[in-house]
Amino acid sequence: GQKAVGRLEVTGLEHNAHSSVTKVGEGLSSAENASVRLAFNRFADCNRTADASLHRLSQAALAPALAALNVERAEYEIEELLARFDLNSDGEIDFQEFCIIVNSNSDVEKVLKSLHIEDVIAAFMPKGSADDPLSAFFDMNKAQVKTAVVAAVDPVIELIWAAIEKAAKAAQKQTGGGGGKFDNPLKGGKIEEFYQGVSGITGDPHPNLEEGVRKEHCDMADSKEIFTTSNYGISTDPETEYNLAMGG
Repeated sequence: GQKAVGRLEVTGLEHNAHSSVTKVGEGLSSAENASVRLAFNRFADCNRTADASLHRLSQAALAPALAALNVERAEYEIEELLARFDLNSDGEIDFQEFCIIVNSNSDVEKVLKSLHIEDVIAAFMPKGSADDPLSAFFDMNKAQVKTAVVAAVDPVIELIWAAIEKAAKAAQKQTGGGGGKFDNPLKGGKIEEFYQGVSGITGDPHPNLEEGVRKEHCDMADSKEIFTTSNYGISTDPETEYNLAMGG
């Protein structure tokens, strides 16, 4: 099978990395292709062999190679990239894998993660026994995996499309006179309220900042009140946001 990753075409991921990526850089201009190759060669270990297909980027070299292309990633993100895109699991990044990383879209990935697409796919996977829930899953052959994933395609499409429509409606509302930042004129209060300052209106901040944040998100009357973000159209509530941020 074949799937698109960024502007690269990836086929047969069950094979090694050299056979899994074809037409590297397709869709890029010649200048972009040259820049990617130049950044890779600058930081890759090119001394081990003259064969360019065997040149590799170590984990330490991946960050500066990406930075050379104005792609800044934190150290923990580099570790995640290595774990996700090291297709042949050799602990290093070859040129094909590097191209995939360069073309990856982290913002879209975040949106897709928020949709929990894995839940949809899991619904089409076989169920194991109560004693061993994963037994049927790990006993699947490739044909059965393909059947399950193909069956999940239409529901996944609908899930993604619903998110796109929701985001479009939110954006339209924000810019079309329905709740945008600048829709309402700025109004002043009483002069005594001005001299009271923020603390006079909202009260003094909680002396324990962490507890104050928890109380604000989890104990207030609107803690479970659902709202929809205007950027991605994601529905959530303050308590859920707090628990997600704090790992609860």
